[in-house]
Amino acid sequence: MSLPLPSCPNWRPASALNCTTPRSSGGTLLAHDQGQGRTYPLGSSGAALVGLKGRSDGLEGIEASHETVLRGGQAVTLTVHSTLQAYAERALSVAARDVNADFGSAVILEAHTGRIVAAATYPTFDPNAWQASSPDRWRNRALIDEYEPGSVMKPLIVAALLNEGLTTPGQTYDTPMRRRVGRASIGDIVPHPARLNTQQILRYSSNVGISELVEPFTPQAMHGYLRAFGFGCAPAVG
Repeated sequence: MSLPLPSCPNWRPASALNCTTPRSSGGTLLAHDQGQGRTYPLGSSGAALVGLKGRSDGLEGIEASHETVLRGGQAVTLTVHSTLQAYAERALSVAARDVNADFGSAVILEAHTGRIVAAATYPTFDPNAWQASSPDRWRNRALIDEYEPGSVMKPLIVAALLNEGLTTPGQTYDTPMRRRVGRASIGDIVPHPARLNTQQILRYSSNVGISELVEPFTPQAMHGYLRAFGFGCAPAVG
């Protein structure tokens, strides 16, 4: 029986491979099954992304989310590139250790397509001996954990304001290091001049400056733009 793959831009069929295990975009085998249980040739690399399979069922990652497809005899080819995945994991591990982080994640996207070419999670684990690691290490944190976007919002809001004609790159604003708005006190961390233009507000990531910029922007208009940018919508990443 042939089962359809999810309609998702980050996945593509690879029926010519004639396998029931996931592979990377370059054809690297990410899991192997000879009838005596799953083995994972790359070990800890991409472990949270590929996931793991227990005695009979997929428990995490692709092994769980695409279990029906894999059991149906169809191949699953990830857009992830195994070499970039390894580089991302190495860089993430160094950065996380430097700041003594409990967890970390990093995603690399192909700019012109949006395809995910690496999705790293720290700390990782060995799926070949998954029983020896705690379940919190199995989580594909790069794609599952929620977090507040913070200053990532600033360029999106400025893009919307530019589109609406509510500001220009050179328009200047009063930007003290701290400003009171209602009962809230909004402050900046990076020192900057007392007046900044729109471009400089982004350069200094000024919270005060953004609070000035958005005053003529109605909540309804802002919500509409953020929805158009994809906020609040589930990404089709499989």
